[in-house]
Amino acid sequence: MSTQSSPIIELPDIVQSLQNKQWTGTLEIIAEEGRSTHLYFQSGMIQHVAPDRNPLPLGKALNKLGLIDEADYVMTMIDYEQTGRPCGEVLKELGLVGDDEIREALSYQAREHVLEVFEWENVDVRFDAGDGKLEAAFTPQQREVKLMLAGMSLLMEAARRSDEWGIVREAIPSEHDVLAATDPSGLLPPGLVDRRLRLLVDGYRSAQEVAEAAPMPTLEVLKTLAELIQQGHLKLLSPPELAQVGVVAEADGDLEKALRVFELASSRGLDHIDLHKKIARTQTALGRTTQALRAWEGVAERCVRMQRSDLALEALREASALDPENLDLGERLAKYLVAAGETTEAAERMRSLIELASRKGNEVSSARRIALMDAYLELAPTDKEILEACAGLHLEADDKLSAMVRLDELAAVWNSEGRLEEATAIYYRILEIDAENLEARLLLAQTLAKMGSTDDAVREYRRLADILYRSGVIGNAINWPFLIKVYEAIVELEPSSTAAWEWLAKAYIEDGQHDMAVSRFIGMADSLQPAAGEPHPPEILPPLRSVVELAPHRLDVRRRLVDAYLALHQTEPAVAALRGFAEEALRQDKIAAAVEAYEEALEHQPFDMDSRRGLAAIQETKGDYEAAFLAWRSVGGMCQRAGLYEQAARDLHRAFQLREDDPETVRTLAEVEAKRGRGRNAAMLFARYAQLAFARDDRGSARDALERARQLEPGLPQLQALAAQLGAAS
Repeated sequence: MSTQSSPIIELPDIVQSLQNKQWTGTLEIIAEEGRSTHLYFQSGMIQHVAPDRNPLPLGKALNKLGLIDEADYVMTMIDYEQTGRPCGEVLKELGLVGDDEIREALSYQAREHVLEVFEWENVDVRFDAGDGKLEAAFTPQQREVKLMLAGMSLLMEAARRSDEWGIVREAIPSEHDVLAATDPSGLLPPGLVDRRLRLLVDGYRSAQEVAEAAPMPTLEVLKTLAELIQQGHLKLLSPPELAQVGVVAEADGDLEKALRVFELASSRGLDHIDLHKKIARTQTALGRTTQALRAWEGVAERCVRMQRSDLALEALREASALDPENLDLGERLAKYLVAAGETTEAAERMRSLIELASRKGNEVSSARRIALMDAYLELAPTDKEILEACAGLHLEADDKLSAMVRLDELAAVWNSEGRLEEATAIYYRILEIDAENLEARLLLAQTLAKMGSTDDAVREYRRLADILYRSGVIGNAINWPFLIKVYEAIVELEPSSTAAWEWLAKAYIEDGQHDMAVSRFIGMADSLQPAAGEPHPPEILPPLRSVVELAPHRLDVRRRLVDAYLALHQTEPAVAALRGFAEEALRQDKIAAAVEAYEEALEHQPFDMDSRRGLAAIQETKGDYEAAFLAWRSVGGMCQRAGLYEQAARDLHRAFQLREDDPETVRTLAEVEAKRGRGRNAAMLFARYAQLAFARDDRGSARDALERARQLEPGLPQLQALAAQLGAAS
């Protein structure tokens, strides 16, 4: 049988179940913090216990049971320290106890351990039925002691103790709390408690230390102490007083106690830098490097918050001295040095960390080494050796972009030192990594120009132009004015270089000079303009489109764009361009030009609805409502016949707004609304059409329309009156 703990089955439930079902076997209990124990059940009763460690030594158990006094217990402890002989053996030899007393103490010891186990949290359990694990899990001495403990009585005792512990903790929150008498004499009044307990409360011992030293059960002692606190005879030391106890313990060499009370004082709100330094120093003295490092780092952070960078650095230097091979710590120290303005020392330490990481070889990942170098280069950006090494690591990691950034910085350092040949060599290395690196090629060209290598510089500028032309990317260039001058010269020498024209125009856009960009796009278009009788090249379209985008008011360029589309037999974009021309002409109040453009568009594409709408809108604007009405009705009808019901509805509504009594418009709009699924709208329009037909004495059409309206919206109010009119007329 194997059982794992869970929120559903808790340890007390398992023990109770084993007793109720009278199981025999070994129950192994493992706590999260690494504690473990074994309980052997015989017919449901706990017979043997095998703890991982005994919180209650045998001598102390005998003392707490009153079977030996404290002097006898101390004597056995001294003998054990000198000879190593077990306590029970010494006491039996002296005739102070017999086998019965030893068994009673062992039983008490085991019972206390089992009760302690019930306080463990988050346990895993495993039960092995039978005697298979008995000899392996329990020593012969443990098997000799037959406990016969009933699980139910233990559970009840554990519950009682849990309640009593709750009462104790209300008065004594921590077992490490130090107690002192409230009486000015520093002692409890005589006769209040056992004399031995009275002497143990001395303002130095903790509650747990008093309980362990007292010749009574631990819980009973703690309950007594809690009652004395509640009665006002005892008090808990304040955080400053706890710190003073820690100082005394430290001086006495009891570092464990010193650390406990220092940490308790800190947890109670004492937030002095000196206290935190004492905690860190005590951790260091105890050899707890990890905790000491954390404590020193905490001291440093507090000092920084208090703007005491000098103390922060002192703390981190202490920490670094503890673990000089710790890269994380060294890096944090360097950061604090930077915060304190000690950039020179910070750079030196970071340089040392880089060398340390290099010595460690594969122990330190390339990514970590790169991070160290990155941090160092923020402090020492001109270190050519580290720049070179960092670029190399990036290349090994196939991070070409970062490698090029570091090489670019290295070239800049060479440039700043006037070492132009070395800088040029670095730029060529960058271009070996990425031949289309625009910035590197630009800087290479500039450096070659500085060196007087004019032909080479021009060659690199031309390559840059080719790359820009191929990729269509111009962004992030450096020194735009210089490049513009160079390409202005190229354009002047080679007016047919459309790539240069295009690059210039885009460069001017990047530089915010839109008028210059427009002029260069027009120049590009001019360079592509064919001679009379020659065909238009398709390449003329992009610069013209760009001018239209940048300078939409240029009707002359819009006209050129239309002509280019038509020359290239691209009717659809030509018609779109004509519409754009017309719309811009309207914005400029050039109505005749707009009408001409719309009409030309319709010559090329008679069914261009947008052009027809444009003409209708112009008629409406001019106040020629009859012509506008006819135009809108015509467009709506065409859209209806083409099945474009949404567009038809919009256009016919425009016509309807201009003339609500036109039967054809009303009927057509009613049909369209019906097609769109707008039943009520369609019904109302059919009703309107029926009225118009009735007024014309066209009763057949009126009845048909009325029937359509009833089919679409039977409850429409006006239908009944309209039907009555038609009936009366009949």
